[in-house]
Amino acid sequence: MGVKSVTLWSRLAGVSPQHLALTCPRVGAGIAAAVVASLGISLWAMVSAASLGGENEEVGARARALQRQIQRPTSQSVASLSPSERAWYTKETSPTAAIVLEVLSRALPDGAYLTELRLENTALRMIGLANDAPSLIAPLEHSGHFNDVHFFAPTTRGPEGTLFRFNIEARVDPHFKIAEDQP
Repeated sequence: MGVKSVTLWSRLAGVSPQHLALTCPRVGAGIAAAVVASLGISLWAMVSAASLGGENEEVGARARALQRQIQRPTSQSVASLSPSERAWYTKETSPTAAIVLEVLSRALPDGAYLTELRLENTALRMIGLANDAPSLIAPLEHSGHFNDVHFFAPTTRGPEGTLFRFNIEARVDPHFKIAEDQP
């Protein structure tokens, strides 16, 4: 009882042995070319990554140097300045009352009225009446001139009962010009 296998389908059934002998080296050459191309691309990627890393370090060093140049001097270094230099530094870094008033007039809605305004160094305190006191915080923050805007006392209903009395405090960032595109 000898069992013979029956080939149902084979692409190699009708191929000559010479063609098969040429196909194996071609497949090997194709694989070798793919490996060489992969190694070349990997080497190029590693060289590019190393180059970008070096450029990144250079840019970081330049950014740190610029940051040190624009940082405000410490209180000790300000104290070491001559009186005229110290006055000039204070003038350059202090907010200007006229600009603060202009920014406030643009940021506050028409339904808000200030009854008291204090500007001490960079601290600004506003007390007044408004139709909707909580909605005053966002426009002040988005003006670009005020940071850390918050209520420093509770908001209460005014004497007529229609307006709310608010107490807002903010830190003023010194800016030297007002953007024309602000509402």
